[in-house]
Amino acid sequence: MHNSEEFKSTKAVAEKLGIANFTVRKCLKFNKIPTRAESNRLIRYCSRCKTEKHIDNFHKNKATKNGYDYRCKECRKIDSSKRYRKIRDSKIRKKFGINSEIYERMLNSQNGRCAICGNEETSINKKYNRIKILAIDHDHKNNRVRGLLCSRCNISLGGFKEDSAILERAIEYLKKWESI
Repeated sequence: MHNSEEFKSTKAVAEKLGIANFTVRKCLKFNKIPTRAESNRLIRYCSRCKTEKHIDNFHKNKATKNGYDYRCKECRKIDSSKRYRKIRDSKIRKKFGINSEIYERMLNSQNGRCAICGNEETSINKKYNRIKILAIDHDHKNNRVRGLLCSRCNISLGGFKEDSAILERAIEYLKKWESI
């Protein structure tokens, strides 16, 4: 058994033994030198970024042998955002006949704002806990894309059944009550 005063630097011990520095600190706290096996239990190899990281950087996964995911949290986040974009792109292409490039061009031409009210989207997607993307407004008769709308304006247009005569009557109604 080694005394912790023998080793002035945990970093030097880690380099000498070829194990992680945090493992050395933990073992020195209990006045023992870590074995290679102890160190390996706390280190996991990420198959995506090809680096060794502490086990805290991995999600738990009961399906794997050691109980942790094979990708680190950062890589898993990147993969899930790529998958989300791919799914969103296929849905947009199937429903509206446009791809994400056309959507991005429309978004840039509108300066990231709603085509009707001119505001940025503020509604939160409850599933992903983030701000929704602008909705793609389209003519339901011929499926032609008209522009990008915030959730509020998109729902309002749907409520008026996209009928300009109803919208004009609504405007007249509002103007009548403004003057009073």
